[in-house]
Amino acid sequence: MKITDATQSWVIMSAFAFKKPVIATNVGGLPEMVTHMETGIIIEKNNQDELKNAFLMLYNNPKLLENMSEAINKEYFEGIKSWKHSGELFFNAIESIYNQNNKVGSSLS
Repeated sequence: MKITDATQSWVIMSAFAFKKPVIATNVGGLPEMVTHMETGIIIEKNNQDELKNAFLMLYNNPKLLENMSEAINKEYFEGIKSWKHSGELFFNAIESIYNQNNKVGSSLS
């Protein structure tokens, strides 16, 4: 799928959901989602040679694909971008707000 201008892409997150590396251009927030040579390959926008070379690199190097899939798993399924980690951060934020409100409420009594 060709996306020429985007701040983020559901395509990347869909690929990562299946632990598949991506080739993305350096537009918008895409480089923030893809770590070059770890979870995919970042190329210059509208550069056909870089696109061709990225495809060939992945096609000719199954071990690189495997390493990238493992990196996606670590980052998005087990690491700081996982749902578990996000849930823990959310829970901690709510707990902190709750505790602050209880302190304020008890000091008013």
